[in-house]
Amino acid sequence: MPNPTQITSLRVPTETLTAARTLLPGDSGKTFFLALAGGFTVTLPPVADAKNGWSATFIVKVNPTTAYIVTETAASDTNVLTGGVVERETDTADDGPYSAAFTQVNFVANTAVLGDIIRVVSDGVRYYVDGQVNADGGITLT
Repeated sequence: MPNPTQITSLRVPTETLTAARTLLPGDSGKTFFLALAGGFTVTLPPVADAKNGWSATFIVKVNPTTAYIVTETAASDTNVLTGGVVERETDTADDGPYSAAFTQVNFVANTAVLGDIIRVVSDGVRYYVDGQVNADGGITLT
């Protein structure tokens, strides 16, 4: 029979967010559920403080009527996000947004839906972003 302590230690730390939050280096490895229809902004730690290996996952738990925004720290970082998102519904020119340098990910109001997800990982110099959304334009990279 498995040791219950071992099973618990395999769980991913999670946190449900219902308001703006500035993440810290100690938040690495967490999955954040975005859970306020009115939306809010989550600010990543400065990439230099996050260091190599910092990571977080963001999942829409409540469909936003105002955007959820995941952004870099404006005071220290400029266009340090790189990556793209897969869209499940593909019938327009904006399928699969990608950018080599952007400042924020927007889970678009009234378009992003329950289960849309991004993952963010740092190499100590940049944040690399990947994810998946259900609808065309569910996420924009700006």
